[in-house]
Amino acid sequence: MHEKTIRIINDEILKPVEPVASPLANRPAEPEALSVTPEAPVPAASSEPGVSSKPAPAKEDLEAPKAFYPSRYVGKALPLFFLNVGCFFLAILTLGIMFPWCLCWTARYEASNTCIDGRPFVFDGRGSELIGKWLLYLFFLIITCGIFGLWIPKKILNWKLAHIHLAD
Repeated sequence: MHEKTIRIINDEILKPVEPVASPLANRPAEPEALSVTPEAPVPAASSEPGVSSKPAPAKEDLEAPKAFYPSRYVGKALPLFFLNVGCFFLAILTLGIMFPWCLCWTARYEASNTCIDGRPFVFDGRGSELIGKWLLYLFFLIITCGIFGLWIPKKILNWKLAHIHLAD
């Protein structure tokens, strides 16, 4: 049977510890499996005041931490409001035909004004890519007496998220 070695940190010295047999196992634990042997010798304590016997920190610990950029939306409320109102009336006037372009305009504005870790999003979708799907969704909405309308928001959101990327 292959036994794994578990390492624990005790007083900054790594010691291999053999695993103890499970209490569910039918055989008792063997005494030699519980022995502990140090891998490295213990450093002698320094008798000089002000001198530490601890090992030097690793190079990774000395590197400066990465700068933290909070995720945020930097867009203004008024332009977003007018964009949404304009798109709403345009979609109503065209009986929903302009909805794919309106969705792309709002998604592009929201994506370009949203930053995650200091990097803005980019929306690369176009209304002409979505118009065929949108007309098909409207067709299914009509022939199912509105039942397909339960799936349309999910399908539109999936398409929208497939076209949002972090800027390079």
